[in-house]
Amino acid sequence: MKILQLRFANLNSLYGEWAIDFTQRDYTADGIFAITGPTGAGKSTILDAICLALYARTPRLDSIGPSTNEIMSRQTGSCFAEVTFETVRGVYRCHWSQARARGQSTGKLQDSKHEIAQLPEGAILETKKRNVALLVEELTGMDYDRFTRSMLLAQGRFAAFLSAAADERSPILEQITGTKIYSDISIRVHERLSAEASSLEVLKAWLEGVDLLDPAEESQHKAQLEQELQAEQDLHTQMESTERLIAWLVSIDNLQHELVDLKTQRVKLELEIKDSSANRIRLQQALCAAELEGTYSTLCALRAQQAADGGALENGRSLLPELKATATQDEIALYQAKRVLACARDAQKSEAVLIKEVRSLDDQIASQQAQLDKDRKRIGEQEKSIAEILGKKKGFETRIAGLQQERQRNSEYISTHSQDGELCSSLTGLEQRITALGELQEQAQAARAELAAAMQAGGQLAGHVEEAREQESLATDRLRRLQSEITRLRTERADSLVEKSLREYRSERDMAVRERTLLARIATLEQDRQRLEDGKACPLCGALHHPYAEGNIPQPDAIEIRIAELDSLITKVEGLDDTLSAQGATEKELLVAKAEAEKTLSSLLSAAQNSQADYSRREHTVEACDEAIETKQKALLQEVGSYTATLPEGWCLQDLLEQLRSRKDAWQERMQSLDSCQHDEVLENAALIALNATLESRQSGLVTLQAEYEQADRACRSLIEQRSHLYGVRIPDIEEQRLELQVAQAEAKVQDAGNRLEKAKESLTNQMTRVQALEQSISERAVVLAVADAGFLQDAMGMGFDSEQDFLSARLDRVDRNSLQASLKAMDDQLTGLLEREQDRTRKLEEEAAKAHTNESKPSLQDRLAVLSSEYSLCSQKIGALKQRIDDNNQAKNRLIEHQKAFENQQKQYLRWKALDQLIGSYDGKKYRNFAQGLTFEIMIGHANHQLMLLTDRYLLVRDEQHPLELLVVDNYQAGEVRSTKNLSGGESFVVSLALALGLSTMASRKVRVDSLFLDEGFGTLDADALEAALDALSSLHSHGKLIGIISHVPALKERIGTQITVQPKSGGRSVLSGPGCVSR
Repeated sequence: MKILQLRFANLNSLYGEWAIDFTQRDYTADGIFAITGPTGAGKSTILDAICLALYARTPRLDSIGPSTNEIMSRQTGSCFAEVTFETVRGVYRCHWSQARARGQSTGKLQDSKHEIAQLPEGAILETKKRNVALLVEELTGMDYDRFTRSMLLAQGRFAAFLSAAADERSPILEQITGTKIYSDISIRVHERLSAEASSLEVLKAWLEGVDLLDPAEESQHKAQLEQELQAEQDLHTQMESTERLIAWLVSIDNLQHELVDLKTQRVKLELEIKDSSANRIRLQQALCAAELEGTYSTLCALRAQQAADGGALENGRSLLPELKATATQDEIALYQAKRVLACARDAQKSEAVLIKEVRSLDDQIASQQAQLDKDRKRIGEQEKSIAEILGKKKGFETRIAGLQQERQRNSEYISTHSQDGELCSSLTGLEQRITALGELQEQAQAARAELAAAMQAGGQLAGHVEEAREQESLATDRLRRLQSEITRLRTERADSLVEKSLREYRSERDMAVRERTLLARIATLEQDRQRLEDGKACPLCGALHHPYAEGNIPQPDAIEIRIAELDSLITKVEGLDDTLSAQGATEKELLVAKAEAEKTLSSLLSAAQNSQADYSRREHTVEACDEAIETKQKALLQEVGSYTATLPEGWCLQDLLEQLRSRKDAWQERMQSLDSCQHDEVLENAALIALNATLESRQSGLVTLQAEYEQADRACRSLIEQRSHLYGVRIPDIEEQRLELQVAQAEAKVQDAGNRLEKAKESLTNQMTRVQALEQSISERAVVLAVADAGFLQDAMGMGFDSEQDFLSARLDRVDRNSLQASLKAMDDQLTGLLEREQDRTRKLEEEAAKAHTNESKPSLQDRLAVLSSEYSLCSQKIGALKQRIDDNNQAKNRLIEHQKAFENQQKQYLRWKALDQLIGSYDGKKYRNFAQGLTFEIMIGHANHQLMLLTDRYLLVRDEQHPLELLVVDNYQAGEVRSTKNLSGGESFVVSLALALGLSTMASRKVRVDSLFLDEGFGTLDADALEAALDALSSLHSHGKLIGIISHVPALKERIGTQITVQPKSGGRSVLSGPGCVSR
C-alpha cells in the first residue's frame, strides 16, 4: 500500500483546505522527507488526517461521532479528510467528513460520512461506514491496529513496549502482533471441554431415565390389539349392511314424493294451455299478415315517392321569379366595378413620375446624415480619449509625489536603524541557540510533569496495594464459606437418597402415574358396568366374573399421596443438584478471583518498587535540565545585549526571538521599499512625458474634425428643405403601395361581380330543368300507383282480410311474433316432458318395490345403526390406545439405540477435547498465549536486531531465559556484557525503541506490501553520530521502494533531510503548510 495524495480541511490548527501530493519528484527522488515545525504547530495533524480518511479515527481520538469531535478546528462548521492510495488491486480514494447543522460553527454535530471510490473512474464502491472500514481492510490487507503498527507509528508508541513491565508487556505484545487469537483459542478450548462434559452428562441422565415395556407386557398388548381389530372388522361389516337397507328405504320414499310432484305439475300446465287459445288465434292472423308484408312495403314506397315529388314541384315553381331578379342585379354591379378600375389605373400612372424624383432626393439626404453620424462619433471618441489622458496625467503626478515622500521616509528609517542591518547575517545563529534553549526548557517542563505524575502514581499504587490486600482477604473468606455450604448440600442430598437412587425414584413415579391413569379409565366405564350380567362374558375382556360391577372399585387416594411424595422427593434432589452445580461454578470463579487477587497484589508490590526508582531517576533529570538552562540563558543574554539594551519584565525566549525577527524583517522591507520607490519614480516620470505628447496630438485632431462636421451639416439641411417643398412629409414607398392596393381592390371587385353573374344564370337554368323533370315523373308514376293499389287489395282478400285496415290490425312485428310463437311451443314441450318423466318414475318405483330387501321400518334400522356406531367408536379408541402404547415403546427403543450411539460418540468427543485442554486449554487463556507469545517474541527480536545493526553495531537484543517476556541488551563494546534495558540512557533507549518499532512494523506487515512509512517521534535524545545512523537506516528503506516521513523539530535532522513540509504557526492558533506538493485551496 502506498499513500499518493492527501487532502483535508479544518483539522486542529490547520484551518481551511489543504492538499499534499506525495507523487511529486521531491518525495520520490530521496525517499525520505521531514515534517517540521514548532511544538503544537500541528505536525501530527497530517498523520491524523491519513488515519481519519481511512478508518474514521486517529491514534489520539478513538471516537469521533455526533456527540464529540475534538479534531474539528474551532469556530468552523465542517471538516473532512481524503486520502488517495494505491494497492496491487488499483488506485482508490477514501473520504471522511463531518459537518455541523446548517454549516454553522454553533450548530449541532451531524453524523459523519465515510465513502470509498475507485479511480480513475470515480465510481463509488461503498458509503455505509461499517462496510467502508471492511472494504478498506480488504483492499489494503490492514485493519486500524495493523495500519498503526505497519505504516503509521504514532507519537508515544515507540517506547511503549520497551519501558513496559513484564506483566504489561504481554498485552502490548498481544495487541501489536495480533497474538490475542491464542488467548481466545485457549479459553475456547477450556469452554468447549465444559460444554462437551455437560452434553455427556445430559445424555447419561436421559439413558438412566428411559422407560420400556418388558417382553411379556409387549406380547400381551399385541395379542389384545389383534382381538380388538377383529371385533372392529365385524362391527364395520354390520354397519355397512344396515346402511344399505336404510338407503333402499330412502330411495323408495324419494320416488313416491317425486311422482306426486310430477302429477301436480302436469295438471297445472294443462290448465295454462287451455287458457292460451286466444293467443294461438292471434298468432295465426299475424302469420298471414306477414306473408303480405313485401307487397304492402312496395305500395307504401310508391305512395311516399309520389308525395315527395309533388312537394318538390311546388317549391321549384316558386323559386323561378327570385332567380331571374338576382341575375339582372349582378349585370348592373359588373358594369360599375369596371368603371372604378379604370379611374384607379389613371391615378397610378400620374403619381409614378413624382415618386421617382422624391426618391432620388431621399437617397442623397440619407447619405449625408450617415456621414454626419460618423463625424459626431469620431468627435465624441476624441473628446473621451482626451479626458482619459488628462485623468491618467493627474494619476501619474499623484503617484510621483507619493513615491518621493515614501523614498524620503525609507531613507530616514535606514539612517536611524542602521544597526538592524547586522541582524541579517547574525540572526540565524541566534535563532538556533534560542530554539535549542526553548527545547531544553520544554524538556525540563516535561520532566517536571513526569516527576509530578510519578509522585501521584506512587501514592495511587500505595492505595491500590491496600485495596489488593483487602480483596485477597475477602476472596479467601468467601471461598471458605462457599466450600462449607457445598459440603452441607452434598450431605443433605446423600441423606435423601439413602434407600434408592434418583433414577429408581423416577421409575417408581412413572409407574404410579400409569396406575392412576388406569384407575381413572376404570371409573369412566360405569355405564358399561351396569350392562354386565353374571355368567356372561364381558365384551371388553371376556371375563365371566365382574367384581367392579358389584361396587368393588379401587380408590385412587393412596396412589395420589405416593405420587405427591415422590414428586416432592425428586424435586428436592433435583433442586439440590442444580444448587450444587451453581455453587461449583461459583467455587471455580472464587478460586480464579483469589488467584487473580494474589497475582494483582504481587504485581502492585513490584510496581511500587519500580515507581520509587523511577521517581528518583526523574528527579535527577529535572536538576540536570535546570543547570543546563541557566548556563545557556546567561550566554544568550550576553550575545543579545548588543541589540537590546534592556529586556522587559517577564520576557520569554519566543518574545525575544520574535522581536529580533521583526526588526530584521522591518529593516529588509525598508531597503526593498527604498529601491522600489527609486525605480518606480523613474518609470513614472518617463510615462508622464510620453502622455503629454499624446495629449497635444489628440487636441489638434479634435479641432479639424469639428470644422469638417459643420460644413457637411449645412449641405444636408439644404437638401431636406428642397424635398419638403416637392412632396411634403409623405413617404414614396407608402404612397406607391397605396395606389397599387387601390388598383388590386378594383380588379378583385370586377372579378367577383363577373363570378356572381355567371352563378346566377347557371342557377336559373338548372331550376327550370328540374321543374320540367318533376312534372314528367309525377304523370308516369300515377299510372303505376293505381295498378299497385288494386293488386294489394285483391291479395289481402285472398288471405282473409276484408280491407287494408283489417290487414294493419292483424300485423305484429317480428320480435313479438317470434316471442308469442316460442311461448306456446314451450308449453307444448313442457307437457310432453312431464308425461315422459311421470311414466319413468312409475316404472322405477314398481321395480324397487319388487326387490323387497327388508320388512323393518326405517326408524328401527336407524336405531340399530346408532348402537353399532357407538360400539365401533369404543372399539376404535381401544385400538388407538393399544397402538399408541406399542408405538411409544418402539420409538423409545429406537431413541434408546440412538442415544446410546450418541453417548458413545459424545464420550469420544469429550476425550478429544479433554486431551486438547490438557495441552493448551485454560480458563484465562494464559497456557497457550504464553507459549505463542514466546515464539512471537523470538521472531520480533530477530527483526529488531536486523534494524538495530543498521543503526549501531554496539548493541544486540536477547531474550531473558528466566523471564520469557523480559528484554536484555548485549553491549559489544563492553566485552559482550549483558544488562537490562532499564539501564539504557535516553539516546540508547530511543535507538533500541526505533529498532523495535521497525521490527514490529515488519512483523505486522509481513503479509501486506507497505510502500509508505510515517514516524511521529522526537529525535532530540540522539547525539550527532546516533542521529546520522538512524537517518541512514531509514534512508536505506528507500531501496525497497518505501517513502519515509518523519515528524521532528531537531535542527540537525532538518539540515540532514532536504525535502521538508513545514508547519508554521500564525496568530489566533492557526498554522499553514509549505513545501513540495503543498497547496492551500
